[in-house]
Amino acid sequence: MRTRAGMILFVVFSTVLASQAQDATWETVSIPGICTYQIPPTVEIQKGTYKRISDQFRKNVLEISDSPDRVVAQPKGINDFDPVALKRYCRIIVETERGSKGDYAKLDEPLVVSEAELRELEQEMKSQFKKAAELSTTKGMKMTILSWQPLKVVRVNGVDALLATYSRSMNDAPAVLVRIYKVQNNDCFHAVTISYRENEKDLWATDLDKVIDTFKFKKSGGDSPRGLYEKASETWQQLGLVPFTSVEDGFSAWFPAKPEKSKYGIVTNYAVVVESEAAYNVHVNEFPGPVLTDKAIDASFKGYLEGRLLAFGKDARITKSETVAFIGRRALDYEYIFEANGTKVYATGVAFHEGRRLYCVSVVCPEETMQFAYSKYRAFRDSFRLTTAR
Repeated sequence: MRTRAGMILFVVFSTVLASQAQDATWETVSIPGICTYQIPPTVEIQKGTYKRISDQFRKNVLEISDSPDRVVAQPKGINDFDPVALKRYCRIIVETERGSKGDYAKLDEPLVVSEAELRELEQEMKSQFKKAAELSTTKGMKMTILSWQPLKVVRVNGVDALLATYSRSMNDAPAVLVRIYKVQNNDCFHAVTISYRENEKDLWATDLDKVIDTFKFKKSGGDSPRGLYEKASETWQQLGLVPFTSVEDGFSAWFPAKPEKSKYGIVTNYAVVVESEAAYNVHVNEFPGPVLTDKAIDASFKGYLEGRLLAFGKDARITKSETVAFIGRRALDYEYIFEANGTKVYATGVAFHEGRRLYCVSVVCPEETMQFAYSKYRAFRDSFRLTTAR
């Protein structure tokens, strides 16, 4: 094997505890720099109030530190606390552990494992699962491993993966079938967990069994997160970007210059206009009252798109509108084309909610400068970070 058995055995307790789309109704999920995949319309990306409660429980009760790249899909309706959805159980969980260059096999490298090595790995993995179950039980979440299938190597959309399959019960609830696919990627170790209650098989099995074949992992270049940030910072500097932090609105980003701040009602805009090139913007909408519900957030995204159309004029048209993962949050990635003074203008951005705020990172530019402006926008967008949360 390319790496030691211990390297392959990376099993995060959170994975243990949490345990080809066929039509256009499936949603594409993108985790920047890691992978894209599709989920059926019967599930949704965990977000909003429910996600905050779940994250707090995992952190404060189970004492689990999750990867910032962790993305969870669950039965549709749970985000809105729908009583029917809350009685059902399925999950699609994607997690990534980052190491150093060469810690794991390369993404396109065949995973050659002997039968003896597989059995050794299987025994060690079962031992770790047993310890995780005991730990969960001591924290008030009784976990019982009911069955275990032999560990094996499978192909996931052209990539070799280790597949662990078992069934378990939490607090004596109905059994859950769990499949964990582990993919090596140079300095990253990806874990995809797909699970559902066995007595709800008719609801989930047909679609969830297809999900794994929609995964497309991005080949890792082998830099650590710190190294990636340092390299990115060098690139941002070479592009002429400079760091900026807004303490008041809780974000930092690398702009082409120090941005000008303006405020219109509940909207605060930070903008840098580069003559004959583009306008680079961060909009922050501060909504009054309590934190938005998940339905209100979806309505806000829809309203934002409609508002952009009105602002850009009657000839404006949406060329892209899709849900993506951005800095660990469910976000709207959009593009427009419209006419201004006889010139075709291009606009693209990503919008997401954090508490009562709607953030949008965007660029607006003439079509002739789009290619150059877009590369700078990508750096501007990739540099965006939240520094506080509400």
